[in-house]
Amino acid sequence: MFEAYVTNLGLYPERGAGAGEYLKFPTTVEEVQALFSRIGIDGKQYEEYFITDYDSDILGLTDHLGEYESLDELNYLAHLLEEMTPDELEKLAQPGDMIITVGAGDIYRAGELLLKRGDAQ
Repeated sequence: MFEAYVTNLGLYPERGAGAGEYLKFPTTVEEVQALFSRIGIDGKQYEEYFITDYDSDILGLTDHLGEYESLDELNYLAHLLEEMTPDELEKLAQPGDMIITVGAGDIYRAGELLLKRGDAQ
């Protein structure tokens, strides 16, 4: 579906891209905890993360995702996208459709629009 390069904010100045790794969505709590452990987010010395890159097979999706998105919200969006048919996913890349028009940082709104679209079809 999509993945995000999650980076340890505190280690980024000294390690650069080496302070993070990709997380595939949808994900689980265990996968997020394991990722945090591998990139050094321990909840004590290092608590904050940011996202330095996205990769997706849904055209246009990553253009609207920001560097400080919530992993929970990204997971919510991934679960909604996972329930869509291939034809519905293809339509998302068309100009003027939901993913293109919803701005960054509004993932729950995007999810609600996806749900409403599903009800209307």
